[in-house]
Amino acid sequence: LADRRIDVVAIWGRPRATREVVGRLAACAGLPVRRHPVDGVDPRSAAAAASALGALLWIDLDALDAPLTGELADVARRTRAPLVITGEHAWRPPELIAARRFVELPTAELDHAARRALWRAALPELDERALDPIATGFRFDAVEVRAVAGMARATAALHTNGHAVLVGDCVRTACCAIARKHGERHTT
Repeated sequence: LADRRIDVVAIWGRPRATREVVGRLAACAGLPVRRHPVDGVDPRSAAAAASALGALLWIDLDALDAPLTGELADVARRTRAPLVITGEHAWRPPELIAARRFVELPTAELDHAARRALWRAALPELDERALDPIATGFRFDAVEVRAVAGMARATAALHTNGHAVLVGDCVRTACCAIARKHGERHTT
């Protein structure tokens, strides 16, 4: 993206995983990011703004309210802004692929070793025996693991009152909270 040998990157997979990849791509290319959709901004205006700002245009297909149209494919084909297109399901308009230098990056589920390494990096204070059950039982991405680490540390600090509460003592509860994502009022 930085040297324009590639100008469209499509990333298919879990929305949270694709968001993280978009941020890393933009950082590596040294480009700011403009996201579409944004309330009240049509695709042509979003593309024009990205081009004018020298920004990467991120088209988040999962956030679109309307069905995909030929207009979006036309805008993506015509804009000179570098594009990142993300979605849980692939979208491959032939006119876009024919007109631009298009590559796909599928996101893959982390295997056990990668999840274990993620947990180890986020919680180095966690006991080795506690690491495997957490890495096996909770198939979190990097953002969720960082959220668990922060919540477990904060909870341990809160409960330490005269006696030490270890972060490891609070990890499973934090995992359960992050796995739920929403409070009980959102359940049916």
